[in-house]
Amino acid sequence: MRGTDGDQTTSVWWILRGGIRSEARGSLRFRLFCYSEPVISHRLLVALALTASVTLAAVATLDGIRVYYESLGNGKRAVVFIHGWTCDHTFWRLNAPAIARKHRVLLVDLPGHGESGKPEIDYTMSLFARAVERVMRQAGVEQAVLVGHSMGVPVVRQFLREFPAKAVGTVMVDGAIWRPPIDLTKVIDEIRTGGVEARSKRIDGMFVDRTAPALRKEIREKMLGTPQHVAASAGVGIADPATHKLDPIHVPTLFIVARSQSTSADQEQFLRSVISQLDYEPWDGAGHFLMMEQPERFNRSVLEFIEKRLRW
Repeated sequence: MRGTDGDQTTSVWWILRGGIRSEARGSLRFRLFCYSEPVISHRLLVALALTASVTLAAVATLDGIRVYYESLGNGKRAVVFIHGWTCDHTFWRLNAPAIARKHRVLLVDLPGHGESGKPEIDYTMSLFARAVERVMRQAGVEQAVLVGHSMGVPVVRQFLREFPAKAVGTVMVDGAIWRPPIDLTKVIDEIRTGGVEARSKRIDGMFVDRTAPALRKEIREKMLGTPQHVAASAGVGIADPATHKLDPIHVPTLFIVARSQSTSADQEQFLRSVISQLDYEPWDGAGHFLMMEQPERFNRSVLEFIEKRLRW
């Protein structure tokens, strides 16, 4: 499949890589990867894509940068998962299959992360938002529920600013909507100059006692595997005051937060002043990666929100 969109030219060919049997459901899942030659008919691809248990892996291009994504299911509406700082699409591995039983799902590796390209550029929230929109266009998705974790929350907010017609709802997962004034200079300086040691210390603070050791290890290894230039630049992007303008959010929004000692008593009231259609869920006993620590509860909350608020 070839297409030209403005100054963006996309060449995508799919090949059937192989099947993986799902122990949870006993179904056969396939992953399809991009290659340079067409070896499978378009008709077969369409037939495969009609099955939610099939994962299509593809690459879009934005400003010359490779943007990797995976698609489960079909249709012009989708739930789009956006990972956090120095994470990747696999952080949603316990959530995407459950959501895909009812809705099409897109999983994006933001530029600089996962299997996407990692050039030495400025990694801004606008770049990330445009990457998400580019993936949606290539995948044929016209409207989305955007699910953003951590840094994914400012990415979602930037998407709402730049592409408001394409988002019909959002799920914000333990990310911040800060009240001005905001000064993250100390945090950014630590990330810039402290390297892996500073990043490692910050990651350790994202866990709680209940976080399983195997999960801690997986998260640490993946996050520390992101290049330092990406981590530092994305950190600067998060701290950009323009990202945190308190422009109102009018689409239905589920805000899930891990309750901690730093959670202010009036947080919900403040969020309602910004988000007109808010469902607020503070979770006790959960760490920053609550969608991985308590996946069944998370999946249930997201599905109920979509059904109740959007009637999908």
